[in-house]
Amino acid sequence: MEAEVINSKIFEIWNTYSAPCNLHLMPWIPWSMEKNCALFIGMNPSFDKAAQRDQTDYYKWNSGNKYYEFVHKEMTKNANRLWQKNRFYKRMLDIGIDCSTPVEHLDLFLLRETNQNKAKDLLGIYEVDNMIMFSDFALGQLNLALDIIDDLNPKAIVVANASASSILIQFLDSKGRGIIHLKEEGYHLFQRKDGNQIPIFFSSMFSGQRALDVYSFERLRWHIAKAVVG
Repeated sequence: MEAEVINSKIFEIWNTYSAPCNLHLMPWIPWSMEKNCALFIGMNPSFDKAAQRDQTDYYKWNSGNKYYEFVHKEMTKNANRLWQKNRFYKRMLDIGIDCSTPVEHLDLFLLRETNQNKAKDLLGIYEVDNMIMFSDFALGQLNLALDIIDDLNPKAIVVANASASSILIQFLDSKGRGIIHLKEEGYHLFQRKDGNQIPIFFSSMFSGQRALDVYSFERLRWHIAKAVVG
């Protein structure tokens, strides 16, 4: 999927819901991604207001030409894949080396908010009788994320966030593309729109206070490589 198409869809979503959802920040802009990658999926991008204090105007939502100026700057900034130098991605890159594949990262939601409970409130995600309910704002982003995943056709998918895992599983069920559990292999399969099946793993986060411990990570790392390389 071309970046122009993705960014136009993001603009449409933000332009529609910025007022009713009280959005003040620009959405996260996905960079150009390589197909047949090891794809790591998170919940939504964090935003450190204190660290970004000097760039308030840069990140402030604007529905005019400034949006596309912002998109161009973000795409240029990520063209050299400098994001991979961030320690946050180290474990992902290690798995990519094991699988001999490029590594890509995608968040299900494009809303910049560090507190996940607050992010869910802004996105309109809540539970009723153990069922996750989605607002149209959230569904628009989930449908876009699913289109991107289908287009990338990754060799493996790793959802490294418990909330994102629960959300994606239920969303796929609602689309008639439920996750297939391979008991003997010990992992699941994601069903692409064309019927192709891709190994998918669900995990807690790789970094932060509730990060996966080193031994669990090594086991997961081995498991992913075995599913991809054999």
